[in-house]
Amino acid sequence: MSRPTSVKEGGYALIMTALLMIPLLAFAAIGVDVGVWYLQAQKNQRVADSAALAGVVWLPNEAKARQVAFEAIEKNGLRPGVDATVSVDRLATGSLRVSVSNKSELSFSRILLDEFAITRASVAEYNPPVAVGSPSNQLGDPSVWLAVSGYCSVRENGDLRSARWLAAYPGGAYPPRACTGSNNPTYDGDGYLFAIDVPVHPGGPIDIEVYDAAYNPSSVPDLEFRPPSRFDTKYQLYAPGGSPFDLTSHPITQQVTVSSGDANYFETWRPVLRINDPQPGVHYVRVAATGGGLDSFGSNGFALRASTNGSYRTCSSITDATCVKVSAVGDLPLYAALSNGSSTFYLAEIEPSNAGKKLIINLFDVGEGADQIEVLDPNGNPAQFTWETDCTVGNALGRGCSGSGTTLDVSGSDNQIYADTLGTSRFNDRVVTVTVDLPTDYAARYGGDWWQIRYTFGADITDRTTWSVTVVGDPVRLAG
Repeated sequence: MSRPTSVKEGGYALIMTALLMIPLLAFAAIGVDVGVWYLQAQKNQRVADSAALAGVVWLPNEAKARQVAFEAIEKNGLRPGVDATVSVDRLATGSLRVSVSNKSELSFSRILLDEFAITRASVAEYNPPVAVGSPSNQLGDPSVWLAVSGYCSVRENGDLRSARWLAAYPGGAYPPRACTGSNNPTYDGDGYLFAIDVPVHPGGPIDIEVYDAAYNPSSVPDLEFRPPSRFDTKYQLYAPGGSPFDLTSHPITQQVTVSSGDANYFETWRPVLRINDPQPGVHYVRVAATGGGLDSFGSNGFALRASTNGSYRTCSSITDATCVKVSAVGDLPLYAALSNGSSTFYLAEIEPSNAGKKLIINLFDVGEGADQIEVLDPNGNPAQFTWETDCTVGNALGRGCSGSGTTLDVSGSDNQIYADTLGTSRFNDRVVTVTVDLPTDYAARYGGDWWQIRYTFGADITDRTTWSVTVVGDPVRLAG
């Protein structure tokens, strides 16, 4: 008597189930661990991203960039060399790559794998602040001076940051009130910042020379808005090595205050600050008006230049890769004394990495006495732009608050933004924001990086003004 067929089939099913259990359990084990690996990969990516973003802003100081990147990794719960293998590498001037790798936990899948490493990497880039004003080792000259105003000065005279007051000419008559008026909301007592960009060590010290470093109302580049006027001028030198986005990370290495009326500094070049060991990188100079009390009216016109090894030789970073470049950071305070006709001068260096973004130019109290202003691209051609000024504060312009084209009409007069102002020019005491769309094929279209401004005027003019240039877009970003 033979056994039932069901008994034989039952034994076969048992054997097949037993055989299939091994790969099924293996896949189940891997499936559980895959979820753990995925979460670990996400964490490693976040750690690499944060470390790259934290470190890249310290370039070209590679040692500091590495230090900050490692600190960021530890703050995110990983100990380099203990919990993870980490590499931090500089790829270019403003590019940093961070790689994070560690062994993932093996729960069930250890029956198939000895170990499993998860590696994630991130590349961060940054665009340094825009260099404004000059590609050479001198900023300021007899046609366009730098300038800083005393505390009691009035903003409509052209200084956006250092002048303390608004609308301080009673009834629109000269002189202004005795150090009083409405508060200037854009006031910054720290003055203006300038960059001394050292590409290579010159082999000796760099002297920061200043033309007409002292304020003196009778001096050619200086202005007096209410006699008597006096104030001192403070010059501070900051060391390189810190973040370009945080000046407090740069220690002050030298400070000199030049007293008002000091004849040793009148209408001549004098060394004021010295970089004894000029390591490659960006050194910073801050210039601010200080002292003077209730008589601190007026504007100190001056110029900066960098002399190497005890002598000065004019150079341009456009043609000389070893040239020390002197430029403004953020705001550029100017006093323009221009002759009848037109004048063209450098505005800002916009690098190809900004292709496709928007160039933003803020012109304060601009064009008094001039007819029109043009923005020239690196090929020297007038650029198409849009412009606007804020007409929600004070009185609106009668001739319109926005427009577009290749020329900015600054001629004639218009409604004044506040009562008790002295000037009548169209953009007196106003910020005009000019926006230029940068082409996506920037590098192919332009033969250089420096943009310029061209003034056209029908008579000799003097124009005290403040400019700033920025590029819309994250200065620090992930690139891969």
